[in-house]
Amino acid sequence: MQNARSHLRACFGLRMTRTCRGIAARLLAMVGLPLVGLLVACSPTTPPTPTTALARSTSVPATPTSAPTSTPTMAPSPQPTLTATRPEPFSVAQGDLLALPPEAIVVALSPDGNSLLMLLPTGRKRPFTGKGEASVANLVSARADGSGSRQLNPEGEEVVLQGDPVYSPDGRLVSYLVYRDPKQGELHVVSNDGTNPRALGLADYARLFWLSDGGNGRPARVGFVRDGQFWTVRSDGTGAAPAASKTLASTNLAALSPDGTRLAEAVMLGLALSAPDGSNARTVAAKIVSGGLVWSPDGRWVAYFDEGDHSLHVASQNGGGDRLLEKPATESFYGLHWTDDSRWLVYSVVPSASFAVCYANVRMIDISNGDKADLAPGALVTWAPKARRMLVTRCAGDVARNPKIEQWLLTLAP
Repeated sequence: MQNARSHLRACFGLRMTRTCRGIAARLLAMVGLPLVGLLVACSPTTPPTPTTALARSTSVPATPTSAPTSTPTMAPSPQPTLTATRPEPFSVAQGDLLALPPEAIVVALSPDGNSLLMLLPTGRKRPFTGKGEASVANLVSARADGSGSRQLNPEGEEVVLQGDPVYSPDGRLVSYLVYRDPKQGELHVVSNDGTNPRALGLADYARLFWLSDGGNGRPARVGFVRDGQFWTVRSDGTGAAPAASKTLASTNLAALSPDGTRLAEAVMLGLALSAPDGSNARTVAAKIVSGGLVWSPDGRWVAYFDEGDHSLHVASQNGGGDRLLEKPATESFYGLHWTDDSRWLVYSVVPSASFAVCYANVRMIDISNGDKADLAPGALVTWAPKARRMLVTRCAGDVARNPKIEQWLLTLAP
């Protein structure tokens, strides 16, 4: 959904509002790559007045077809003809329009789906090696409906938009990166109620993740990147060590299995699986891996996108080979997540001709048989699999000339 990553200094030559820049930045980073041409084609508009407090969400039908005069009507999104049956029992049971500050960039839902993390840019920029300047922000936690907000980072700490803050598997802790100098930041962990913040050491401005630590009551391990390698450290600050001793060509196109025992990495025209040190490597697919690259929770599968032919695949880690799930002629994918039972993938599709968030849909596919269905209009931002909740971005109003960006919390039927 993997990765908030930063405001765009330019959005493919288009002038954009602050809201649109934030949404574009958020979605660009989902796959960790600058997918040229993807995302929002927003016309210049008058920037909205910033909101200083978070308002409570408004509960409305999940896919409204009309609205009162004072509320912009939701723009219809194209619904592709499906070639397989609708996945059951999944369906959108409820949708809530979140009243968030216009500059808010939501980056995560808690595992139980009851709270969220968002970044509120401060307006300040800091120099980054090889990237010019990038925005910094405050990290804010709130209930899933947007109410009850509280800042998690202490005053004086500037949270970077490279490497999203991440909840621990039990939802009690949050890891994030603080700006220190143009080359590296500092990894921090804080309780989800804002207490007990602590620094855990230097880290590259890159993705964050969590690994299990074998149980027995030991703290979970925080994953981060240092000098081009995956590292982990316990949340109490002990045991910092490389999790994969191999130096990676791109940490955005590599991922450790949930237990940290296997490494998936995009290589030249292929996907390779190996031990964390690079030994026992084998190529499981001869594809142009461009995004996704997400392990299933049970560690049996790796899902990824192939940029070469715009297709979606899963590869088996135990020698079962590569499986093509979908190869639409007129659609592109981004944002890739697993359900907690490792059976379904949830992701966004957008018509290739438009490459616009305003025409995206959230899709679900069964990896066992390829059955799929579009669940709701919108671009998938983040997903809480155990709670069957997702946050999506939608466009309302005059989509062609003056779209309004909205953020919705959707709950699926059990």
